[in-house]
Amino acid sequence: HFAPLALDPKAAVSAEEVLKLLELRASFEVQACALAARRHTSEQLRRIHQHLDTIANAVRAGNDGIAQDHAFHCAICEATDNEHYLAIEQFLFQYSRVGSRVSRADPTRGLRYATQTDIEHARIYRAIAKRDEPSAAAAAQSHMTAVAERIRGADQRFWDEEAQSFASQIVRQQHLLANP
Repeated sequence: HFAPLALDPKAAVSAEEVLKLLELRASFEVQACALAARRHTSEQLRRIHQHLDTIANAVRAGNDGIAQDHAFHCAICEATDNEHYLAIEQFLFQYSRVGSRVSRADPTRGLRYATQTDIEHARIYRAIAKRDEPSAAAAAQSHMTAVAERIRGADQRFWDEEAQSFASQIVRQQHLLANP
């Protein structure tokens, strides 16, 4: 008997809790990028690059780019040649999207944050493309550190309002999965 992986939805409702999840995600992302640098196929690298382009296109079109950002990270996980990375990425996304939303929620900082994220993602991509494992890991770590800084700089109103809404959505989703 295997226990299903679950996290308390409260993990998505405060900066402190999201930062704890980010600590977990950081080690995961760093290793995923290093493995993708070592193992990717040319087709997987093409998909990573394609998703990199879709993030910027989404932001230019006025969208938040969160789904495209997630697809970029999923493409990296696929390039690890270890399906468990993709499964964990998809699981963590339901919680980490709160942190992603933080960096795009404030209209005064959202575009700057999106630009910074594009630069960070491009560094990750270039290192993976060069098959440079240490640089891919370092770029991923740098990205996770920057994400943490953006979360720390978020408006408290976000945590008081929107994060609560995200947590409620997660609770509903978990309830529906447990009680089909």
